Amino acid sequence: MSFYGVLLEGMRIVRCDDSPINSVVAAGAASYILVSSHTGRQKAVPAALYCALGAGGLHFLTQRLQWDRALRRTLVRMDLLDDEGIREELDRPPEPFVPVPADELGWRKYLPVRKMTAEEYEKYQRRKAVRERHSITAARDPF
Repeated sequence: MSFYGVLLEGMRIVRCDDSPINSVVAAGAASYILVSSHTGRQKAVPAALYCALGAGGLHFLTQRLQWDRALRRTLVRMDLLDDEGIREELDRPPEPFVPVPADELGWRKYLPVRKMTAEEYEKYQRRKAVRERHSITAARDPF
């Protein structure tokens, strides 16, 4: 792992850019060198390809999902980090909810999730109470 880290930071310094390409090249080179030194070149190429794809994919997902931003927000909320930009964003009141019109839902309109009517909810609550009474009765029954 440290060999990969050295190669990754070297790529980052040489290219002056933090991109998934750095992770792909560093993971491929590191795994090729390490696997070929232990098992030979026959297994080194597939290992390099798998590691390069995995590292590039994880780097892409990390950039896409912005996990670092979520971690920074959590640390600011816990008062473990001072970041005025994030603090102002957290103190700002949330925007009001605006429902999406049915014609703009796209494929989501085919999902079977919907709000229950009052009658359906009452029926659901009655069935739930009956099940709970049956389970309590069954628990008290000594066989």
